[in-house]
Amino acid sequence: MKKMILAVSVLLAVVFPIDLKIGVWDPSEKSPFFIDEKDGPDPYKNYRSNYKRITGFEYSGLHWNQGVVVYINKHVDAYWENYKLYIEQLEEEDRSRKFNFKKYPVGTILVKENFNLGKGTQKVPISPQTATVMVKREVGYDKEGNDWEYVRFNTKGKVLLDGNSKDPAVKRSCYDCHRNVESRDYVFSTFYKNPTKAE
Repeated sequence: MKKMILAVSVLLAVVFPIDLKIGVWDPSEKSPFFIDEKDGPDPYKNYRSNYKRITGFEYSGLHWNQGVVVYINKHVDAYWENYKLYIEQLEEEDRSRKFNFKKYPVGTILVKENFNLGKGTQKVPISPQTATVMVKREVGYDKEGNDWEYVRFNTKGKVLLDGNSKDPAVKRSCYDCHRNVESRDYVFSTFYKNPTKAE
């Protein structure tokens, strides 16, 4: 029964750890995305080396069938603890059990790189598309959305989207999906190959 629940939940998650070939956009190399300075000293500068990579290079049906890689600036322990609790939740047969997921502190930043993929079984990235960012703001910034700001940049650093759940475009493109994981503080956990250590 547990295996069946886990299998169905994996399908519903819509984010799969397919072995994607990174191509010329290797996460260990310089980022192909220019993310503009926003709050004083650039918080996104050299994020590939200064942040912690917390996912594999994965196919995401939730993000326009693109390949994604996610980084976090700090509080990686909250992400991994929530990941482990999420897996326990999937396998738990007692539906009444409560899980105490962690909340991300103010100042937490997640950067997600989005790539167009080639056709066929080998999902080779064809081109970088956008970088999307979640920033945990001060208490009161957006009570309904637990104070998360959502920002989307193109590869040249142009801001395509910026706001919170009160903004209709952000609500439609970001918040309406992320609120499905409100219990995990609006942050999805993905099926990374090594759940105890990011690359």
